[in-house]
Amino acid sequence: MSKHYKVAIIGAGAAGIGMGCLLSQFNWNDFIILEQETIGNSFLHWPEYTRFITPSFTTNGFGFPDLNAIVPDTSPAYTFGKEHLSGKEYATYLKGVATYYELPIKEHSQVTLIKSQPTFYVIKTDQTTYTANYVVMATGEYGYPHMADIQGNHLARHYSDIQNIDQLQGHHFNVIGGNESAIDLATNLYLNGKEVNIYTDHTGLDSHVPDPSINLAPITKEHWQRANRYRQNIPVYTNHQLKFIDKTQETYRLTFTNGEQITSATPPLLATGFEPIIKRQFYHLFDFMPNGKPLLTAQDESTCAKNIFVIGPSVQHNQVILCYIYKFRQRFLPIIETIAQREKYPLNPKIISWYQQNAMAMNELDPCCVNCHC
Repeated sequence: MSKHYKVAIIGAGAAGIGMGCLLSQFNWNDFIILEQETIGNSFLHWPEYTRFITPSFTTNGFGFPDLNAIVPDTSPAYTFGKEHLSGKEYATYLKGVATYYELPIKEHSQVTLIKSQPTFYVIKTDQTTYTANYVVMATGEYGYPHMADIQGNHLARHYSDIQNIDQLQGHHFNVIGGNESAIDLATNLYLNGKEVNIYTDHTGLDSHVPDPSINLAPITKEHWQRANRYRQNIPVYTNHQLKFIDKTQETYRLTFTNGEQITSATPPLLATGFEPIIKRQFYHLFDFMPNGKPLLTAQDESTCAKNIFVIGPSVQHNQVILCYIYKFRQRFLPIIETIAQREKYPLNPKIISWYQQNAMAMNELDPCCVNCHC
């Protein structure tokens, strides 16, 4: 017989753990978190050289907690004494928070099917079956690299597969992509004595938009400038969208949409981002925008499946992109308030006020426009 819960959270990363912590603070114990691997699994699989681009700093107590905190009274900066954490360090932070709040997490439980019933959802895992009235998708994006519709992409290597620069054999590399992961990868290659070219349709290096969801992070720009001071500038070829990869003997040939071709002795390195996992596994529960993001209501609810919500970096409302922790953590409370209202479940006003006072609750996203005069 399947176990029933009022709320099921799919994923035990920053979004899922953060949502669970808030439910726990409201003494809402009728929920479960299902994780296909272990807590913070995506962070554990980050490349060894990758660091958070959002700096951690213990600003807690002054109305805005550490940018990477998922609960107002925690700070990864305080825990590790660092501004820019590694993936493994952040996973340790998430495990600590989950342990403190005694969250009901079922690890090694991969969800294989979510099926709608008249008043609830059936959630099948590779271990057992659950049912829930509400499902919160906190599955993130890191598990599915975006290959950008490149033919022959199996001949390339994706950024997420390169755990260490030292494992790359060869001296000259072509990085495909022009934003955070591409600049990060190219910079690390360059500082390790490799020759690098960047090919991209467009690049955040040219952006003057202040929103860090579009522009490059300051730490990325700093690393880029340091690399270019180290030796000659890294070549960046814009208006080059990769279309096709093929290989003859030991040579890779890259064909771009503008008709240009190049050859290389090493496979191209794709830094083309990631896709929402829900687009791959749970597409039947959502409609999608042209950019692959789920189409959601103002309450972050699926437009075609009632009581299915999304939290995390895949959430986007018009031009408001919630890809950073300090952004999407502000949606934990609004989703819980929506569910509580439907269930007529009373929420502790002191907890609501605490989150609001710490800038971790935003009901209206329309005012979220990043403008900086200088």
